[in-house]
Amino acid sequence: MVDTAETHYASAVAVESLTTPAGLQANATLRRRREIVLTLNVVTWLALLAWAASILEAGGWTALDGLLLIAVIIATPWPVLGFWNAVIGLWLRHGRQDGINAAAPFLNGGKSALPVTTSIAVLMTQRNEDPARAIARLRVVKASLDATGHGAVFSYFILSDTNRPDVAAREERAVGRWRASDKDRARIVYRRRASNAGFKAGNLRDFCKTHGRDFELMLPLDADSLMTGDAILELARIMQTHPEIGILQSLVVGSPSRSAFARIFQFGMRHGMRAYTMGQAWWVGDCGPFWGHNALVRIKPYLQACELPLLAGKPPLGGPVLSHDQVEATLMRRAGYEVRVMPVENGSFEDNPPDALEFVRRDVRWCQGNMQYLKLLGMPGLMRIGRFQLLWAVLMFVGVPAWTLMIGALPFLALDAQAIPEFPAASAKALYAAFLLMYLAPKLAGLIDAMLTPGEVNRFGGPLRFTASAAIEIVFSFLQGAVSTIHTSIFMVGLLFGRSIVWSGQQRDARGVSWRSASEALWPQLLFGTVVCGALLAISPAVLLWSLPLTAGYLLAIPFTVLTADPRAGAFLARHGLAAIPEDFAPPPEIVAVQAAQRDPAISPALAGVFRSLRLYLGPDAPRRDMDALYARFSKPGDLVFDIGAHVGDRVSSFRRLGARVVALEPQPLAYRILRLIHGRDADTTLLEVAAAPESGRATLRVNTANPTVSTMSPAFVAAAAGQPGWEGQHWDAKVVVPARSLNTLVAEYGEPAFIKIDVEGFEDEVLKGLRTPVAALSFEFTTISRDVAARCVARIAALGDYGFDIALGESQKFTFGRWVSAFEMTAHLRDLPHAANSGDVYALRLDAGKTMP
Repeated sequence: MVDTAETHYASAVAVESLTTPAGLQANATLRRRREIVLTLNVVTWLALLAWAASILEAGGWTALDGLLLIAVIIATPWPVLGFWNAVIGLWLRHGRQDGINAAAPFLNGGKSALPVTTSIAVLMTQRNEDPARAIARLRVVKASLDATGHGAVFSYFILSDTNRPDVAAREERAVGRWRASDKDRARIVYRRRASNAGFKAGNLRDFCKTHGRDFELMLPLDADSLMTGDAILELARIMQTHPEIGILQSLVVGSPSRSAFARIFQFGMRHGMRAYTMGQAWWVGDCGPFWGHNALVRIKPYLQACELPLLAGKPPLGGPVLSHDQVEATLMRRAGYEVRVMPVENGSFEDNPPDALEFVRRDVRWCQGNMQYLKLLGMPGLMRIGRFQLLWAVLMFVGVPAWTLMIGALPFLALDAQAIPEFPAASAKALYAAFLLMYLAPKLAGLIDAMLTPGEVNRFGGPLRFTASAAIEIVFSFLQGAVSTIHTSIFMVGLLFGRSIVWSGQQRDARGVSWRSASEALWPQLLFGTVVCGALLAISPAVLLWSLPLTAGYLLAIPFTVLTADPRAGAFLARHGLAAIPEDFAPPPEIVAVQAAQRDPAISPALAGVFRSLRLYLGPDAPRRDMDALYARFSKPGDLVFDIGAHVGDRVSSFRRLGARVVALEPQPLAYRILRLIHGRDADTTLLEVAAAPESGRATLRVNTANPTVSTMSPAFVAAAAGQPGWEGQHWDAKVVVPARSLNTLVAEYGEPAFIKIDVEGFEDEVLKGLRTPVAALSFEFTTISRDVAARCVARIAALGDYGFDIALGESQKFTFGRWVSAFEMTAHLRDLPHAANSGDVYALRLDAGKTMP
């Protein structure tokens, strides 16, 4: 029993006076739902037990039969609940119109334009992690929040429990560089504890005691967490609208990965979690889960009601609670606050383990933490559903050795099938198929959900890639399951003898696993598989074939681990779009910025500027439809297009959506890396890290690190911007010498394009000097601070042929005239534009080629 349980209960009762939650759903509604789910699960579980007993009793009961029935009793509740959660979730998503509202009635609170006025602390907990990698993520979160216009209500804390001096020194330097480059440095705080008391929960509680009075909400993030600003604002608005919610957990999905293991795993999790979480949210309601990160937490009740007890006894089951999150969720609910999970994706990401060995290491950490819940089941004041959730977390791992025992007993069952004439072989096969169906139910429900959701399969790469990826992931799940179950089973036996682990830094990036490392770690899997499969081969080859979904993974554990950790396997999957998620094909700006920083940590000082560009051109408000409609006038599928000054590739994306082939030039190193991240695997896009100039050779690029989109090769442009309204604070603070090519050289090498887009910040007239033959159509950017450049561009184009002109202001993607006007008329129009027009694009169409205004 817990030493301080009564003290905690008393404090929890006191917290109830902080608020009087009205509740989002009537108690009767939730009670009825829970009764339905309980009935479905108990009836299904008892039916499976009766079915298994009818098979095991053939030929009379033996000690082994009794042991196997006990194993079935322990192992089946988890897949049964998964089955019904998935079925209910699929029904909610496609069987009723108000399904999402029924499961998550609070979601509408996040869709309003309600100003976020609540003070929020964004916390990143660190312990011996790669500081550059983690802090780059936090910097992107801040940049994303700043871009929403609500950044002022957020502060950022790096809460370090690092005990390695070398890592701590790198943390301090990384935070120092961030603070030095950010105007909001007062809201960026680094704190390192002298000890790891209470692990992550102790780290968070220390923050709440020290700084909690200054904030109403906190957003804990792990070192591999990433959230978009819009996702965080949605959570914040919900918490403002519903003060009865104490914890609001987002649905966390995997980030794009170069690791084959992580890619395949998160493809399955993406589908399995969606229907499962929807079904779970429908009946757990206000007693939802908390996963410890990517969630908003109300600080006052957390501090007063969610302190974790020190468990009696020594580790592994005594001492501080390792898996704090679910316990905190039950304590928050005990205090009278709701705990809710969002059953829909909203821009909340994490990295998954990069290989099978790191996955099983994470699993056993969770296993030990969950087993501690056995000592918490009797805590006073917990709601019944809270106790159930703690018990369920225990059964999640207790069922693992039970499954292992059943698989190990397969040779004995095969002997029984041969020795007992009345053995019900057909019934045993059917029961086996039923077990497999329940195991796969969340994945299958997710795949069905994707197929029933218009456009969803295309987000995963189209029907062929989607089908192939699903098949790969299902095979993968069986193989990976075999690796994990043996490891977890052995660890659980070790717990009985006092074996314990500690929380420390984790490997986040794919580095490969050697054959030696895999063999040293996974020889028990191979030994177990060899014994079981060898015995089955000798007794009944037919049973061996039936068993392969569950047993092949033991035999293949070592090559499976090496192959799925091999960077070449990951590169192959990425190149062919297999096991891809929507963010692989259409990455949000936050993902692109993090990937760029991860591949080149030197870009961290420019992350805020990079993100502004990504948000503007690739974010949710980018005018993709209008852009495609405009460019469709000039290019058709199969046409060649030149994108001169591609920057972060929004125009490249549009041309590719229209089916054109693209040659894109971008001389700025950072922007070029981002282009490579987004379009580098596209065979119909040629990316060149070069500038366009009058002649091929070398040129000097002036870089604005704070606002990379206005980097230029024109000294006159830099001079013209000085002191101009709208250009305040712009500094071209770096120079880089880059290779340059003329447009004529590009035409000679790649062919005549159907369209050329030029956007090079005041250098457009110089670029056009390199074009000595007319093309069908082209565009160039203009700014009102450099009207003379625009006039020279018009004159140069008119000298090449009979062209008509039109203009689109800003990013409107709408023509001003709606007809092709003369060079004289366009020049006059540019001259008369007000300064506030700022910028836009002039389009030119060659009229003597027989084209008319589309």
